[in-house]
Amino acid sequence: MNNNRIKMNFKIERYNLISKEENEPTEMNLTLSKYVNIEDNFMEVIESVAHKYMFNDNFNYYLEDIYHILWSEYFSDGVLEKLLKRKNVYDYDMLNTKVELLNKQFNLENKEIKIIISENKHSYFMRFFFHINSQSDKIRPHVHCKCCGLERIIDLTTLEFIEQSFISPNLSNKALNVVHLYKSELMNYWNNLIQNQEELIEFNLLI
Repeated sequence: MNNNRIKMNFKIERYNLISKEENEPTEMNLTLSKYVNIEDNFMEVIESVAHKYMFNDNFNYYLEDIYHILWSEYFSDGVLEKLLKRKNVYDYDMLNTKVELLNKQFNLENKEIKIIISENKHSYFMRFFFHINSQSDKIRPHVHCKCCGLERIIDLTTLEFIEQSFISPNLSNKALNVVHLYKSELMNYWNNLIQNQEELIEFNLLI
């Protein structure tokens, strides 16, 4: 057996958006297993699986009860409900890490990750922020964008992703549209950031 890979189990549900019924009928309901590299980013694995079963760019995905699924073996339902009561169930930042780390903590191979794919009814916070480092004055202006636990970098000059975009064209387009809309403000802040070493800013946008 390859010690660098594990088998993850998924349950995929997708809803038929053509129907006008109040309760959307399930268009897809399947379970599957997938071998993934332990060095892979957990949320990138999720995005890759979800994107494969999206019908078009009007769809998005979320992870149903993901924190309950992960923590259920450590806490009783009552305690878990109290711990998670104030947590945004669509905030996946803690999952933006290697599969290996989460597998060690939560034994992913024995869990079933539920991915719900539906129209963009579920809102997500898209965060934009800057980093200051000693090389900031030597690199091209850029802003970091984080959504659904994934982080990407957008060039403020070309308005393109640096290195890689989100797998989902929907998320990618929304991020680029926001940066395009606020390009001058973000560029002004970048220039002040370099010149004055300003305090970092972060702004959240509900999408």
